[in-house]
Amino acid sequence: MLQNLTQSQTGLFVPCSQQVELIRRLNKLRGWGFSETDFSMLDYNPSCPYGQFCTPVLDVRLNTIKETFDEAWLCISSLYDSWRWPAIKTDVNHLRLMPKKNHLRGLRWKVLNLAGNWDKMRGLRPKDIRYPKLSPSSEILWAVVYFREWLTSMDGINVPYVWLPGYECRLEYEANWSRTPVLIWSHDRREVQLVTLGMDFYQNGWAAPIILS
Repeated sequence: MLQNLTQSQTGLFVPCSQQVELIRRLNKLRGWGFSETDFSMLDYNPSCPYGQFCTPVLDVRLNTIKETFDEAWLCISSLYDSWRWPAIKTDVNHLRLMPKKNHLRGLRWKVLNLAGNWDKMRGLRPKDIRYPKLSPSSEILWAVVYFREWLTSMDGINVPYVWLPGYECRLEYEANWSRTPVLIWSHDRREVQLVTLGMDFYQNGWAAPIILS
């Protein structure tokens, strides 16, 4: 049922109303605890500037950073073939939001530029373009849930792969929070892949999306 919602659309992005409908179903299925009042307070037509990769995204924040990340990834892995680097952990010792970025439970529209900071020539590294109010975290995970055409069009040339710049992570043996998650679509394996890379790693095929509003 959930897969049909993502496959039936044309273009890179789906309408706000369909994002709400999908989250309404997932809320009931997964027991997230959002009420009809929570859904009724959502604006179904948030304003969005024109741009090929600009779109409203319904961001779902659950009780904790870990719960939000894990539930979003569970939804992703139920919709697509997927691979997640086993070294990625989501407890408080291995995953957090960047400094001065807060986690607050709720349903909120965020307007994203999913090709933000994309430099096809020189590349970018997340450590140079991370800002608490502008760097998305869970919003990108939910964008993958909603936007099948966008995800499966990723090739690093016409549609960039994405950093998740609002997150910081570290591996079991690392002392410093020097990594951020990365999402790519593998055309060879036909799967979405979740890995982490150092924030000082340059890559010209990837964007660091921006929160526009």
